[in-house]
Amino acid sequence: MSRDQAGNRTIFPDLPDALAHARSAFAEAGVELPEWRIHFHVPLHAPATPPFDHTNDHLLGVLDILSQMPQLCSHLEMETYTWEVLPPELRSHTVVDQVAAEYEWTLGQLRDRGLV
Repeated sequence: MSRDQAGNRTIFPDLPDALAHARSAFAEAGVELPEWRIHFHVPLHAPATPPFDHTNDHLLGVLDILSQMPQLCSHLEMETYTWEVLPPELRSHTVVDQVAAEYEWTLGQLRDRGLV
């Protein structure tokens, strides 16, 4: 979904449709497409895959804070549930292998910070 300056909303069925619309609109205006922030669950252990990036730096920053002040949070939740819509290069393993890798990455990060 996007909203123009007048407040009108446009809803797109999928990201490629939204990107095509935005590229066209910004090209007409003679300006470069700005950075977009899109909420999409990718495995924590997955590398950034251009043109998309991840926010692991934010997550690791929070874990760094928790290592200094563990009383801020008594539990964490891993929430990756979009396995079937991941790009093919991220779907080369079974869901079981992906979930196991997700746990290994998370436990390793927690262990590095003395949180387990």
